[in-house]
Amino acid sequence: MKKLEDVLIYSDDAFYSAFPSIVARPDGELLVAFRRAPERRKFFAGRVSHTDPNAHLVLAGWHRNEVIAGRGREGR
Repeated sequence: MKKLEDVLIYSDDAFYSAFPSIVARPDGELLVAFRRAPERRKFFAGRVSHTDPNAHLVLAGWHRNEVIAGRGREGR
């Protein structure tokens, strides 16, 4: 296996995204699921813990250089 390139599938400066999983469908679409939590370092001073009660699951899809879906708990 050889890495060809990096592809940005999802980004939101208001959230910290982690623990990604990716699946390639037969038609070439990529489905990505990950956890995200509010990026508290941008809004609050002080310590950030490893767990966040506001973290939630996000599912995003990518096909031919275009994001086709991206939804979290709030539909963002």
